[in-house]
Amino acid sequence: MWWRKLLKDLGCEQVGAIEVWCDNKSAIAMTKNPAFHARTKHIEVQHHYIKQLVVEEKISLKFCGTNLQIADLFTKALNQAKHQYFMEKIGMSKLGSRGGVKFDQA
Repeated sequence: MWWRKLLKDLGCEQVGAIEVWCDNKSAIAMTKNPAFHARTKHIEVQHHYIKQLVVEEKISLKFCGTNLQIADLFTKALNQAKHQYFMEKIGMSKLGSRGGVKFDQA
């Protein structure tokens, strides 16, 4: 919610819910279905904050398959192919070699 407050302070108030992309269908279902309450009582109060934000329509959880979860670039160890794919998705391209450093052996 700090993002919403920052935008408001900058004069660009956020309209509508902020979309949060998640690759866990069970986590999304827990925020939308009160029937899960009995099975989730062990979850600490601070984690129910997300559910509250969904109910208040301040955020909207959307499903994103694990192969498309760009946040994994910053949170998981990835193989080279997946790392390169996500780097390209965020606008970072592979830089070619520009040569080496020459040492003067005087």
